Amino acid sequence: MEKIIEAFLAPPVAMLRDNPAAGPVFARLLGRMLAEGDLLPHILGGYMDVVFQRFAAALRRALPDLPEPELLWRIHFTLGVMAHTLRGSPELANLTGGRFNPCPNQAVLERMVAFLSAGFRSPKGCIDESLA
Repeated sequence: MEKIIEAFLAPPVAMLRDNPAAGPVFARLLGRMLAEGDLLPHILGGYMDVVFQRFAAALRRALPDLPEPELLWRIHFTLGVMAHTLRGSPELANLTGGRFNPCPNQAVLERMVAFLSAGFRSPKGCIDESLA
Protein backbone atom coordinates (compact mmCIF):
# COMPACT_ATOMS: atom_id res chain seq x y z
CA MET A 1 0.00 0.00 0.00
CA GLU A 2 2.74 2.42 0.97
CA LYS A 3 4.62 1.84 -2.28
CA ILE A 4 1.50 2.50 -4.38
CA ILE A 5 0.70 5.74 -2.60
CA GLU A 6 4.32 6.87 -2.62
CA ALA A 7 4.57 6.22 -6.37
CA PHE A 8 1.55 8.46 -6.88
CA LEU A 9 2.62 11.31 -4.56
CA ALA A 10 6.42 11.32 -4.94
CA PRO A 11 6.66 12.99 -8.39
CA PRO A 12 5.07 16.31 -7.36
CA VAL A 13 7.13 16.36 -4.15
CA ALA A 14 10.29 15.65 -6.17
CA MET A 15 9.37 18.46 -8.55
CA LEU A 16 9.42 20.85 -5.61
CA ARG A 17 12.71 19.51 -4.31
CA ASP A 18 14.50 19.40 -7.67
CA ASN A 19 13.35 22.78 -8.96
CA PRO A 20 13.39 25.23 -6.03
CA ALA A 21 12.91 28.28 -8.27
CA ALA A 22 9.78 27.27 -10.19
CA GLY A 23 8.73 24.06 -8.42
CA PRO A 24 6.87 25.64 -5.47
CA VAL A 25 4.97 28.04 -7.72
CA PHE A 26 3.92 25.26 -10.08
CA ALA A 27 3.04 22.96 -7.16
CA ARG A 28 0.77 25.63 -5.64
CA LEU A 29 -0.86 26.10 -9.04
CA LEU A 30 -1.32 22.34 -9.45
CA GLY A 31 -2.71 22.10 -5.91
CA ARG A 32 -5.22 24.86 -6.60
CA MET A 33 -6.26 23.27 -9.89
CA LEU A 34 -6.77 19.93 -8.14
CA ALA A 35 -8.72 21.58 -5.34
CA GLU A 36 -10.94 23.56 -7.70
CA GLY A 37 -11.58 20.45 -9.74
CA ASP A 38 -12.80 21.55 -13.13
CA LEU A 39 -9.76 23.31 -14.56
CA LEU A 40 -7.10 20.59 -14.44
CA PRO A 41 -8.76 18.17 -16.91
CA HIS A 42 -9.07 20.95 -19.49
CA ILE A 43 -5.41 21.94 -19.19
CA LEU A 44 -3.83 18.49 -19.04
CA GLY A 45 -6.30 16.75 -21.30
CA GLY A 46 -6.03 12.99 -21.00
CA TYR A 47 -2.42 12.90 -19.82
CA MET A 48 -3.32 12.42 -16.17
CA ASP A 49 -6.05 9.88 -16.93
CA VAL A 50 -3.46 7.15 -17.41
CA VAL A 51 -1.81 7.97 -14.08
CA PHE A 52 -5.13 7.96 -12.21
CA GLN A 53 -6.25 4.73 -13.89
CA ARG A 54 -2.99 2.97 -12.99
CA PHE A 55 -3.21 4.26 -9.42
CA ALA A 56 -6.80 3.04 -9.07
CA ALA A 57 -5.95 -0.34 -10.64
CA ALA A 58 -3.01 -0.85 -8.28
CA LEU A 59 -5.21 0.02 -5.31
CA ARG A 60 -7.92 -2.39 -6.53
CA ARG A 61 -5.32 -5.18 -6.65
CA ALA A 62 -4.04 -4.28 -3.18
CA LEU A 63 -7.56 -4.04 -1.69
CA PRO A 64 -9.65 -6.63 -3.54
CA ASP A 65 -12.31 -6.83 -0.80
CA LEU A 66 -12.93 -3.08 -0.62
CA PRO A 67 -16.13 -2.18 -2.49
CA GLU A 68 -15.61 -0.01 -5.55
CA PRO A 69 -17.55 3.00 -4.19
CA GLU A 70 -15.45 3.00 -1.00
CA LEU A 71 -12.24 2.76 -3.03
CA LEU A 72 -13.31 5.73 -5.15
CA TRP A 73 -14.09 7.79 -2.05
CA ARG A 74 -10.65 7.01 -0.63
CA ILE A 75 -9.00 8.00 -3.91
CA HIS A 76 -11.02 11.23 -3.77
CA PHE A 77 -9.70 11.89 -0.25
CA THR A 78 -6.15 11.14 -1.45
CA LEU A 79 -6.48 13.79 -4.15
CA GLY A 80 -7.67 16.23 -1.50
CA VAL A 81 -4.66 15.56 0.72
CA MET A 82 -2.35 15.97 -2.27
CA ALA A 83 -4.01 19.20 -3.44
CA HIS A 84 -4.06 20.74 0.03
CA THR A 85 -0.43 19.84 0.67
CA LEU A 86 0.82 21.03 -2.73
CA ARG A 87 -1.07 24.27 -2.38
CA GLY A 88 1.06 24.96 0.67
CA SER A 89 -1.88 26.01 2.78
CA PRO A 90 -0.69 28.47 5.42
CA GLU A 91 -3.39 27.68 8.01
CA LEU A 92 -1.27 25.49 10.29
CA ALA A 93 1.77 27.74 9.93
CA ASN A 94 -0.38 30.66 11.06
CA LEU A 95 -1.95 28.72 13.94
CA THR A 96 1.44 27.51 15.21
CA GLY A 97 3.24 30.83 14.97
CA GLY A 98 5.40 29.59 12.10
CA ARG A 99 6.59 26.37 13.82
CA PHE A 100 4.76 24.30 11.20
CA ASN A 101 6.30 24.31 7.72
CA PRO A 102 3.76 23.18 5.12
CA CYS A 103 6.34 23.04 2.31
CA PRO A 104 6.20 19.54 0.79
CA ASN A 105 9.47 17.66 1.29
CA GLN A 106 10.54 14.07 1.98
CA ALA A 107 9.27 14.17 5.57
CA VAL A 108 5.89 15.50 4.43
CA LEU A 109 5.73 12.78 1.75
CA GLU A 110 6.38 10.13 4.41
CA ARG A 111 3.62 11.60 6.60
CA MET A 112 1.15 11.66 3.71
CA VAL A 113 1.98 8.06 2.77
CA ALA A 114 1.56 6.84 6.37
CA PHE A 115 -1.72 8.74 6.84
CA LEU A 116 -3.25 7.70 3.54
CA SER A 117 -2.13 4.07 3.86
CA ALA A 118 -3.90 3.86 7.21
CA GLY A 119 -7.00 5.36 5.62
CA PHE A 120 -7.02 2.86 2.78
CA ARG A 121 -6.60 -0.01 5.25
CA SER A 122 -9.29 1.24 7.61
CA PRO A 123 -12.51 -0.74 7.97
CA LYS A 124 -15.15 -0.19 5.36
CA GLY A 125 -16.89 3.15 5.73
CA CYS A 126 -20.57 3.69 5.00
CA ILE A 127 -23.03 0.85 4.68
CA ASP A 128 -24.45 2.51 1.57
CA GLU A 129 -22.63 1.04 -1.45
CA SER A 130 -23.53 3.94 -3.74
CA LEU A 131 -21.19 6.76 -4.65
CA ALA A 132 -23.58 9.37 -3.19
